[in-house]
Amino acid sequence: MGTVMGITAVSDATIRRLLADPPLVWKLLAPDDPEPYEEARGDSSVADGDEEVDLGEGEGDHLYLDKSWHGIHYLLTGTAWEGIPPLNLLVGGGEPIGDIEVGQGPARALTAQQVAEASRALAALSDESIRSRFDPPAMLEARIYPEIWGRPPADDDTLGYLMEHLGQLRRYLSRQASAGMGVVMSLS
Repeated sequence: MGTVMGITAVSDATIRRLLADPPLVWKLLAPDDPEPYEEARGDSSVADGDEEVDLGEGEGDHLYLDKSWHGIHYLLTGTAWEGIPPLNLLVGGGEPIGDIEVGQGPARALTAQQVAEASRALAALSDESIRSRFDPPAMLEARIYPEIWGRPPADDDTLGYLMEHLGQLRRYLSRQASAGMGVVMSLS
């Protein structure tokens, strides 16, 4: 077990709805489990417990980044928790969906425009430039999760692991940008 990141494609209309009524984020993240939604809703009478998040065409496409999210953030920004948009998207991008705890803090939403900007920024970076940023001692010192960066490459190709997931992220964001989709990201 550990802290993993999931990203789900949604329309800007769905993002507006989630931002206006944050407990609904659970209807997106755990549609088959009513308990987290009911706990988040609490005594609120903003909406009844039968409310659903009906996803439209193109919504719901999901990417699982596993534990690579923090290492990818480091490769993109050179920092543990900071960075300049849009390359800081994984730890600082988007807008928190209220203060609803979904595992490790609130989920965050990136609009279609932010997804398109992030996709263009990632496409502009060569694999070689990203690989050159891999610095295991600095990553360990900065406590980049999951702190596996000192393993011998012959035993565990940690850079390969990050580059594989970064490639998946690039393709996913490009696909969502082409479809005019935003995303909701969560750590759990």
